[in-house]
Amino acid sequence: MYIIPIIGEIGKDFKSSDLLMHLNSARESDTILLIIDSPGGDLTESQKMRKALDESKKILYSKNSGDVASAAVELFLAPPIQNRRFYPEK
Repeated sequence: MYIIPIIGEIGKDFKSSDLLMHLNSARESDTILLIIDSPGGDLTESQKMRKALDESKKILYSKNSGDVASAAVELFLAPPIQNRRFYPEK
């Protein structure tokens, strides 16, 4: 399993180019875990990332390590519902 930490503002602290770099590094792995702590950010950037994740054909999981707000929700919802874990206490 390859872990992609999505921390900070989408489009500023974590960009689609960062995601593409991670996806390139994860080419040997068939599963990806998104660990998200983000207040949100640029929705267009988030939608580009979501498209890249969908096109990767990887098995996706997501969980939060903090906030998942605004544009970050788009990425949190990329995996199927059974592969998402939200911890409200974080």
